[in-house]
Amino acid sequence: MICPNCANGNIYGMAVKVSCPICKGTNVLPDGTEYLPETGKRLKEARLSEGLTLRFFCEKYGIDVIERSQREKGFFRKEG
Repeated sequence: MICPNCANGNIYGMAVKVSCPICKGTNVLPDGTEYLPETGKRLKEARLSEGLTLRFFCEKYGIDVIERSQREKGFFRKEG
């Protein structure tokens, strides 16, 4: 599946381009990664309903910020 997070393996912002942290610049989702945007949206809405920023939410619950951010964007590692 083509990575929905980037354009040709890169993320463009302001005057810079960086390699996509999801596909590592390949423009293809890695094996073992599922894209579930609706599930990610529900996770983000649940966090926002508590009135917390991503950073404060992760500090409160002891969660890795990068992993939670990817999940809120809909990217999940397949179990097993």
